[in-house]
Formats: sequence, structure tokens, C-alpha cells
Amino acid sequence: MAVRRPGLERQLNRARQDLAGLTSALESSGLPAEARRDHPRWRQLHARRRRLELRLRSADALTALQADLQRRKADKAAAAAAPEPEPEKPAKAAKAPKASKAEKAAKAPKGEKSGKQSDGKKSEGKKSQGKKSA
Repeated sequence: MAVRRPGLERQLNRARQDLAGLTSALESSGLPAEARRDHPRWRQLHARRRRLELRLRSADALTALQADLQRRKADKAAAAAAPEPEPEKPAKAAKAPKASKAEKAAKAPKGEKSGKQSDGKKSEGKKSQGKKSA
């Protein structure tokens, strides 16, 4: 099966000629136009012509798809070859300097930690709340 357009066009022209020849022969024999579809040879040639027309349309669609693919590849290659300018990043706000160890020690007296009990007793957890000691 030819996939190239010239080959398909040649086959399609030949199929049209064959169908036209048979149609004229059927008309000369007195067969009405409605009864042509019942003739097996006419159906065969008509189907061949339709099939070739469909293949020709598909080949055109494939050619268009290939052209689009080549264009997209060329665009992608051109974009990769040309370096993109880096967009300027906004300057980050300066962070506050960390407190030194001396400042941290001055804030909390040694031995005390923020948010915890300082009386030396352990806090009771959820499991021990419901139990009573005997």
C-alpha cells in the first residue's frame, strides 16, 4: 500500500476511471441508477474509491501532523539555544540577628525552662489520672 500522496492520487484516479467505466456500461445496459448499488462489481469499485479517498485524507492529516511536529521541535531547539534572561528576584528582608548565649542566659535563670513546672514534681499524664493508688 502506497502511503505517499502521489501514489495514492494515482490509485484514486484509476479507481475513479474504473468506477466511471462500469457505471457507463451499466447505464448503457439499461440498469437504473438506484439499482447500481445492488450490482456486486459496482459496490466493489465504489468501496475501493471510498477507501482510497479516506487514505488520502489520512495521509494529508499525517503530513500536517508531521509538519506541526517539526515546527514545534524547531521552536523548542531555538528556545533551548537562546539563553533566557534571569528575572530579577526581589531582595529578601534582612533577618534579625540571633541572640547570643549571654543574652539567652540573662533571659532565663539556670535550671528553669519556659513552659514547664519548676517545683520538681512530675506532672501526671492522662493514663495516671484515672487510676487511684491504694
